[in-house]
Parts: sequence; C-alpha cells; structure tokens
Amino acid sequence: MNIPKIHSTFFSQALPGLCLAFFCLCSLGQFQRLEWGSLPAFYLHEVVLVGYCLWHGRQRSWWNRVIQKLAALPWICWIVLGWIAIGEVLAGVKGTSLLYPVLYLSRVSLYGCSSYCLWQDLRKNPLLKTSIWLGLLSFFALIVYFGLLQFIFVPDTRFLFFLGWDDHYARLLSTLFDPGFTGLICCLGGLIALDWLISQDHTQEHWQLKSSSLVVLISGCALACLLTYSRATFLTFVSCCGLLSLWFWQKNLRLSLCSLAVAIVFISAIFSLPRPGGEGVKLERTSTITSRTSAATAVLATLRSPSDWLVGHGLFQPVSEAASLYSETTSHGKQPDNWVILLLSGVGVVGSGLIFVSLWMLGRRIFFSRKLIGVGVLAIAIHGLFNASLTYPFVLLVMGTWAALTLES
Repeated sequence: MNIPKIHSTFFSQALPGLCLAFFCLCSLGQFQRLEWGSLPAFYLHEVVLVGYCLWHGRQRSWWNRVIQKLAALPWICWIVLGWIAIGEVLAGVKGTSLLYPVLYLSRVSLYGCSSYCLWQDLRKNPLLKTSIWLGLLSFFALIVYFGLLQFIFVPDTRFLFFLGWDDHYARLLSTLFDPGFTGLICCLGGLIALDWLISQDHTQEHWQLKSSSLVVLISGCALACLLTYSRATFLTFVSCCGLLSLWFWQKNLRLSLCSLAVAIVFISAIFSLPRPGGEGVKLERTSTITSRTSAATAVLATLRSPSDWLVGHGLFQPVSEAASLYSETTSHGKQPDNWVILLLSGVGVVGSGLIFVSLWMLGRRIFFSRKLIGVGVLAIAIHGLFNASLTYPFVLLVMGTWAALTLES
C-alpha cells in the first residue's frame, strides 16, 4: 500500500472543502476576533495562516527560496526596511514600548508570507486555483449576505458603541462591524469578481450560469456599498468605475461604457437613498470630518522638533488618547485613519519619501503585469485617506490572495 499516495489523494479530494471552510471562517469577521487585555486583537483565521506558514517552513528548500526572493529585492526596499528598523530602535531608546509595532509588523509579515506560500502552491497544483477562486468569491458573497440580513433585521447597531465600536443606525455593517471597511471589502469583491469573469473561457460548459452568478455578486457588492452610507466607499467605488472605464477603453469598448454607466447609476442612487434617521446616513454630516481632522491634528502635533519630522516616532506606534475619536469607551482604533499621516508620524518625511518611491516602483510593475489588481491597490489608497485601510487584516487577506492568484511573480 502506497500511504503517501493515499494521503495525496485524500488531500486533493478534501481541498475544495478546506478552502471553502477557511473563507467561510473569514466571513465571520469580528465574530472570530480574539482579544487579550490591551494587546491588539487577532483572528482565528490568522491562527490557521500561522499553521499554514509553519507547515511550509518545515522544509529547508522553502527557506532557500525565500532567501533567494529576499536577495532579489530592489535596493530601495532594503533601504526602506532599514529606515523602519532604525526608527523602531530609536523609539525603543526613548523608552517607547515596541510591543505594538512588533505585533503589527508581524501581522503584515504573516499575510505576506501566507500569500507567498499560496503562490508557490498554486504553481505546484493548478487545480487548487479554482478552489481558491471559489472560496474567495464565497467570502464576498457571505459578507454581502450577512450585511443585507443585518441591514434588514438589525438596523439599530448603536449598542456596539459599548463594545468599543462606532455607533451606527440604519447602515450596513455586516460581520465587520464597520460600514467603511465593509464598503471597501465589497468594492474589492466587485473588482475580483470582474477579474475572474473576464479571465474565463466564454466557450466552456455552464458559462452562462457562471457569468450570471458573478453579475449577481457584483450587483450585490454595489448594493452593499450603497447601504453602508460611507462617503469614503462612495468615492472609492466611483473612482474604480472611472479607472475601469479608462482601462477598458481601447481593449473592450462595451465594458468601458458599461463601467461608466455603472458609475452614473451609482452616483444617482447615492442621492436617491432613503434617510431613515440618524446623522450617519446624511451625506452632509460633519461629525466624522471634525473627528478625523482633530485626530490628524493631534498626531501631527506630536512631531514637535525637526528630528521628529525627519525620522518620526516609529511606525505603528499606537495613537495617543488625544488622537482618539471617541474618549468615553475603549476604542479599537489604534492607528491614524489617514495612511499619509501614519507614515509621516511613523517614519518621518525621509522615510515617507522612500516608501512612496518604492510603492511607485511596485505599482508600475503591478500595472504592467495585471492592471485590474492595480485598480484594487488604488482603491485601497483612496479609501485609506479616510480609514486605516492599509493595515486592516481582511484587506491584507483579500489582496494577498488576489495577488497569489493573478500575479506571475
């Protein structure tokens, strides 16, 4: 009896179910959140990712490939990493705790490592690709489904304020408990569904059923974006439609015009949305603008000396109490809402410039290799001007999986 072959056959048969189970776990959002005192929370799906990386790390050949990839990084990436490390060391010398920066950087590294492991597995086992695609699309479908159920049956979610979340009324939160982040995830869901739709062979069996299902998913994501009443989401969605229209203009005029039409319909729907009550559903609300402006001012006020502006206080240092949006309860927001403010306060003007250059180089490579995921990156950058989107775990999960599925290197 060939035991390894039996194990391989069993794993291949169980793989679709395992992928679906993992993404269903992810769709539970904050319900799988684990907290320990004042430490940053983590999620059950991150425990699974740690095990996934450790499983790959047991092989010496995997470490050799990782070292080769790291050695091939552009020189500016090493300068950026060195600058971040120097900033954290200086923060430690000043007596600042390095617990939060280490944990945040570990989280980013975990998602990056998981994405690389998945990218390797997809090259070894092409059959895995379909399972991951279906699992990822199921994740978005469940987020939309749970969100619509919450919007219909539990519109009053102001009780979440006492658990440390923002209080909202008649807004779609889904299982993520935040309309802004839910809106961004739905925007990315629409892009990824579109990416899979245009990459499929239109002559294959059951194409009509697949395309209809994807169109329903994209429509559901657009509806969910509307019901979040999040202005950052509105801006991100319309910007994505505009970018798609420009990208498709020479390749597929029909899709270009369709993207433009979706943007027009979406903008019209924004002004046609019902206003059931509460300031959160008003487009002209100013409380969030005031709170974000106050938080940004408070963070920038900590940069008192020229050296602070030059090198910052260390990346991912938690914001001060003065920068908190709500002061009466425990807040789950530990970082500035604006990623530009985050970089300036963390690594200073020099470090921010280096990161901008490295991101520009990376963005060009992504756009030349796979433009649709580039639209996703820009969507996160736009949304991240108003929310801490760049370090949000579910955004890292979605983008890491999408990159592993679509990028060649």
